[in-house]
Amino acid sequence: MNGMSLFIYNYTKMKFDLSSLVITVIALLAFIIPVSIDQRNKRKTAKTLKKLKAYATNQKLNIDKSDVFQQTYALGLDTKLKKLIYLKNDGNEFVEDLYDLTEFSKCRLYQPDVDDKSSEFWKVSYLRLQYMNPKAQPLDLEIYKVKENLSYTEEEAMAKKMVKSINYMLL
Repeated sequence: MNGMSLFIYNYTKMKFDLSSLVITVIALLAFIIPVSIDQRNKRKTAKTLKKLKAYATNQKLNIDKSDVFQQTYALGLDTKLKKLIYLKNDGNEFVEDLYDLTEFSKCRLYQPDVDDKSSEFWKVSYLRLQYMNPKAQPLDLEIYKVKENLSYTEEEAMAKKMVKSINYMLL
C-alpha cells in the first residue's frame, strides 16, 4: 500500500466520537465569533472616522484630536481654530455638526438618570457644552448609550479625556 491509500484506509476505519466533535465545534465558534465581531466593529469605527476626516477636510479644518464612540458617534477637535466636529450615524446616514468653541464657557460629561423603564439603555451620556450666557440652555451632544450589563468604562474614559481637552481650549 502506498501512503495515500494507507491514509484513506485508516480514515475509513476511524470512529468519530460525537462528544469530541461537538466540543471541537463549540471551541472553534467560541474563538471565531468574538474575532469576527471585533473585526466588524473595527470596520465600522474606521468608516465613522473616515467620514469625520472627510467632513473636516470639506470644512477646511485640521483634526488634532478625535474619538469614536460605539462606532456611531465621533468627535473631532481643531485646536488651532477652536472648532468641534460632532458626527452621529443615524442608521443609514451620517449627521455632521460643527461648533465654534469660542461660544462656550465650559464642557462636562453629563449622564442623566434613565427613568424610562421601557428603554433598552440604562446609561446615556452627553457632552454638555455651556454657552457663555449662563442663562442659555446648554448644548447636549449624545456620545454613547449603554445597554444593561455592558461595560462602558472605555467610552467613559475617552469622553473624560475629550472633556479635558475641550476645557483646556476654553480657558
